[in-house]
Amino acid sequence: MSLVFWNNEKVTRSREGISTLGAITSLKEMELKEDNFQSVPETVMITDILEGNSVKARKPSDKVPEYADVPEEKKPFHKVNVIALDYDKLEEINKNFEDNREVAEAMVQNFRKFEFTVKNSLKGVEAFLDVIEEAREQAKKNGVSNPALLLKGCKFAFIPLWDMNKSSFSGVEVVLKSIERLKVIEEVTLNNEESKPESVESITGLFE
Repeated sequence: MSLVFWNNEKVTRSREGISTLGAITSLKEMELKEDNFQSVPETVMITDILEGNSVKARKPSDKVPEYADVPEEKKPFHKVNVIALDYDKLEEINKNFEDNREVAEAMVQNFRKFEFTVKNSLKGVEAFLDVIEEAREQAKKNGVSNPALLLKGCKFAFIPLWDMNKSSFSGVEVVLKSIERLKVIEEVTLNNEESKPESVESITGLFE
């Protein structure tokens, strides 16, 4: 079972290499090859889900023509910015802290937050926010003191960002395409010496 968030029919060139960007002069949305990126996690951990500091839902600005005259309270959320961690890499680092601390400390130097976006489909954004809300309810119901949400089997799209002022590509936006499973756990931290977190029983849908 999986949940799809990203389904963008506007993508006109699929899975291009980064080296091809210089030859593109018009504004086009397209997906870059995953092979271009050093580390693409399959499982990410969203921390601080109760406070919501890692998940920011955004509404369109008045500069978007179709929402220019729509009151703020009636605008739908059209985008979610998420700050997560590569859970698989985190587990690998913690394992190395047990076996080879020198290697683990070197890996920590390159360990960064993994930021991505949910966008392009209002239904996809709504479904993702429902996932976050259900995770919060599970955490509270089961008494998880410092809950985090695992997104398992993640698929991402890599969309180049076009700078209209410079007429060039300015970066890459990571967009969540789909997930396979969900799990609410106690947050895992670097060099966590506590016992492995217990899973929370499923209520519905994708949750384990």
